[in-house]
Amino acid sequence: MNKKGFSLVELLGTITIMGILMGLAITAYSRYINGTRKKAYETLVQSSISAMEEYIVDHPTATTVTINDLYEKDYLERPTDPSSSENICDGKVTRTTTGAGGESSNLPDENYTVVLCCINYNYTFPNNGKDTPIKNDTCQK
Repeated sequence: MNKKGFSLVELLGTITIMGILMGLAITAYSRYINGTRKKAYETLVQSSISAMEEYIVDHPTATTVTINDLYEKDYLERPTDPSSSENICDGKVTRTTTGAGGESSNLPDENYTVVLCCINYNYTFPNNGKDTPIKNDTCQK
C-alpha cells in the first residue's frame, strides 16, 4: 500500500469543509454589502434634507423640491445610486410646518419627508428620515 498521498475520503472531506467555509464567507460578505448600501441610501436621505434646509434659506416659501432640482441648483452632490454608480436617484423632499415649536421657542416645527426613487430602492422616509422607511410603488423609473 502506498502511504505517500491522500486518500479519496480525505480529499472529499477537505473539499466539503472548504465549501462550507466559502458558503459562510459569501453569506457574511453579502450581508455586509447590503448593510453598506442601506446606510448609503440613508446618507443620501439625510443629505437631501440638509440640502432642502439650505434651499429654504434662499426660497422661504418652498414646500416641495425634487432631488434633481437640488442637484442642478448646487445644493446637493450628484445623487448616485449606491447599488449602481451609473444610475442617478431621483425623488423629492417635502417640508411641512406645524404650529409653534416648544415652550421656549416661537419658531414653527419643520418636518421633512423624503421620497427616494432609485433603480432597486424606492422608499418614502417620513419624519426627517427618523421613522421606518415605507416601500413606495409610485416611483416612475
